[in-house]
Amino acid sequence: MGFKIQSLEIIGIQGNVVTHWTKGSKYTATFSENGNTLSGGWRPEEEARKTPENTYNVTMNRVNQNNTRI
Repeated sequence: MGFKIQSLEIIGIQGNVVTHWTKGSKYTATFSENGNTLSGGWRPEEEARKTPENTYNVTMNRVNQNNTRI
């Protein structure tokens, strides 16, 4: 499985777990077994206050060129 990721923030991939840090919060997610879905969420760093802007769950699905879910 190969992925091209471009970002100005720090991104880490270990196995099927993706982590993405920005100032004040961190996104952690896991790829599904077939690699077509990434599910996880943003959480504030320990010293940051939880807000709707930094505390939420995200699910992403891979789509083909016709924007049809794979």
